[in-house]
Amino acid sequence: MWKFLKSHWIMSLIGLVILLMVVTTLIYAIATREGDIGLLEGTTGKGLRWKTTPITCVYDLGSSMTAQALEMYDSARKEINSQFSKDVIGACVPWALKRKMPEVIKGELVLNLGPPSPPAEGVTVYDPFESKAGGTTYLHEDDQGFIGAAQLYMVEVSNRKVWLHELGHVMGLAHDRRMDSIMYPSLNDRGIELSSKDIKLLREAYE
Repeated sequence: MWKFLKSHWIMSLIGLVILLMVVTTLIYAIATREGDIGLLEGTTGKGLRWKTTPITCVYDLGSSMTAQALEMYDSARKEINSQFSKDVIGACVPWALKRKMPEVIKGELVLNLGPPSPPAEGVTVYDPFESKAGGTTYLHEDDQGFIGAAQLYMVEVSNRKVWLHELGHVMGLAHDRRMDSIMYPSLNDRGIELSSKDIKLLREAYE
């Protein structure tokens, strides 16, 4: 046996290298497979999405909203919009009415700075908040199975990856298992852009 291996060591080495390559490729394919559950699932069992776009955004003019936060929001939404033939996320504007701005506004995204403030029980269908994620999104399902309203709370105001990740949730995207996707759960390990699967899901939902 030893004589056989000694005389055929090159072939044995090549076989070992091929085996290691196959195993490594398999592990990588499993670890980076695209998609998780695609769009977040509502109570109807269908993927959640907004009925109409662009999604309109509003913030409380009397709050601690900063110019930097609005710039980061605008940059992130433009980056997402660049994947479409039309805008799907609109600019964020101050609350214009004289009456006090509610926490949840039908048909709109409410942008807030600071730690999340859970809405009334029974209206939230998704809360992807993680203790060190830097932001959290609350989605509210309407009676037709669409996203009827959303709340976005940002803590890491200057972190581009957090903004893109949370706006992905605002549009209905679930977490992606691909580490190169901006929708990967872990802030430190996630990629810097939407995966091809994320973009495909959004285009199917909004174009």
